[in-house]
Parts: sequence; structure tokens; C-alpha cells
Amino acid sequence: YDYVADLAGAGDISGYPDGTFKPGNSVTWGEALKTMTLISGFSAIEAEEEEHWAKGYLDFALEEGFLKSAAGIKLNAYISRSDAAKLLAAKSLHRYGRSCCAGSLPCRNSGRHS
Repeated sequence: YDYVADLAGAGDISGYPDGTFKPGNSVTWGEALKTMTLISGFSAIEAEEEEHWAKGYLDFALEEGFLKSAAGIKLNAYISRSDAAKLLAAKSLHRYGRSCCAGSLPCRNSGRHS
């Protein structure tokens, strides 16, 4: 996959700890949040001791307004394509100064559901 090679070449993603990429695998919420953060140009976030490795990415998404709440999000659970698309859309809208939250959570400013 050229797009994976491009992102890896730019240092935006690194795959699994052994350096491999597994495009046939499902993606977890934690992996999706980390990928969204890194490909958006933000720095990697180190986990605090005894925290889930992706908790910092979840906290970042909440602070930035990409998510309104962490309720129901399990970082090791697989993210649906729908929720992944909503997460990326919320990030993209935020980039252009518009506010919207991912998932079935109310958007921050409009009160609508995304």
C-alpha cells in the first residue's frame, strides 16, 4: 500500500513494535486515536506509568474537541469504520475552525448529533 509506505517514510506511523504493518487486522480505538494524532502533525504522547499506552491520545482528542466524552470508548476495542470516519471528520472540521465531535455524541456547538 503506497499510502502506508508514504506515512511510514514521513515518520508519521511506525506500525507494530516489530516494524510490520498488518492491513488485514482490525484497528482499535487506541490505534485510531494515535494514528489520527500523528498524521495530523502532532507529537507522539507517552503514557504515564501504569496507564493504557493510548490514554494520552484519548485525553488529547478530548482536549482538542475531537471527542466530547470518553464514555463507552474502550481503547483496546475495535473501532467501527463509521466511528473511525466520524473521528477523522471531527478532526478535519476542527482544522477548519468548525466544531463537531465523533461518535454518536452531540456536537459541541450545534447540539446536533454527528
